[in-house]
Amino acid sequence: FLVGIAFLVLDPREWIIDISAVNLIAEADLSSNQSILTYLFYVLLAQSLIWLPLLLTWLAPASAIRNLARLNTWMKKNERHIEITVATIFGLVFLAIGMEHLSIF
Repeated sequence: FLVGIAFLVLDPREWIIDISAVNLIAEADLSSNQSILTYLFYVLLAQSLIWLPLLLTWLAPASAIRNLARLNTWMKKNERHIEITVATIFGLVFLAIGMEHLSIF
């Protein structure tokens, strides 16, 4: 458990993503309540990728194990396409943010 927390604390990718999310929320010019709710939604969405498979495994172990194994096989088979798609989406978002800051649009 402590090793898992240490990996999260020391993982620079986690920090970059979280700081980017906080920065985007701060720049959205929301009220304090809206900012807090938006951040909580971000945390809920990010954590759902971890908690959903655990919850499914707890509720229906046999079918969850089968479905998660099938999902794992599909992800391994399509790993390159997933990486390219995610990197393209993030690249386009960061490009749009940069162009907005440069007042290009």
